[in-house]
Amino acid sequence: MFEKINEVIIGESTFKSMENAARSQKKIETGGMLFGKNDGKRIIVFVAVNPSTNCSRSITHFEIDETFAITTARYMNRLGLDYLGSWHKHLNYGGPSKGDDYQAELFLKNNLHIKNFLSVIMDFYNENEFKLISILYCPNKNQINHKIYSDSDIGMNSEKLGFSDIIIIKGILHNIESKVGKHCSLKQIEVANEYIIEIPFTYPIKNNPSEDNSERQTCNVYISFPDKLFGNNEKIYVGISSIDYTSYFRIFEFEIADIYAKHDEFIYKIKELLETSSLEKYLNYPIWKILGKENKVWQQ
Repeated sequence: MFEKINEVIIGESTFKSMENAARSQKKIETGGMLFGKNDGKRIIVFVAVNPSTNCSRSITHFEIDETFAITTARYMNRLGLDYLGSWHKHLNYGGPSKGDDYQAELFLKNNLHIKNFLSVIMDFYNENEFKLISILYCPNKNQINHKIYSDSDIGMNSEKLGFSDIIIIKGILHNIESKVGKHCSLKQIEVANEYIIEIPFTYPIKNNPSEDNSERQTCNVYISFPDKLFGNNEKIYVGISSIDYTSYFRIFEFEIADIYAKHDEFIYKIKELLETSSLEKYLNYPIWKILGKENKVWQQ
């Protein structure tokens, strides 16, 4: 089955993120992890995780921190994406190198449940131009074709494989629930082309220690996603809102790529918002003044 694979397809925005990461590191190697699906004939790359930290770089070497790599692969698997392999930059010496061969072969030897490993090399022969080389180890080394697909075509391919944006968002929801220990709900706002994860949160109506703090009100910590994650330049927004969304306050924004490459920071920020003192640090006001009975129209 795996010997039939002769092509790798990479989404346009994913490829652009790889190219931008490669160009951002002048005269040294860099790279990232590749995630997507394998249909037995083609490998389809949906996401590249390009770490800015958690890695080491030099003129002839790039390596991702092992703990970060394992954590990221497990997280992405929960989102429904398989670890396919890696990409990295070379500085005009072709590829793959003997070191690349050794790392791929060692990976397959240590992970017998994985039958192949993809290595994509951007070999820059000057500051602006590069040759793309795609190698599949299964376990024999084979050079395969590569194509860059539009993001709409990538989206259609994902649906054919039974994989979609909503699967990723539901995976993020379950990950949040396991990390913060609270039930989350998901709703689709069709008129706004977005999905919203909601986490109920109660806060005291009064914030003066001399007053009775027993009365409490419920609001939502919300996370707003565009309904299309692949090839979308829109952002993910995190904030608080009244239950009916007549008032809301946007606190953080994340690039879509951050939910993959900075997933720990993403979860940490959400956990912070579920603590009254931390939340009010960002608001600069008591919560009840923004969402409580005294104010129903505070928006940002």
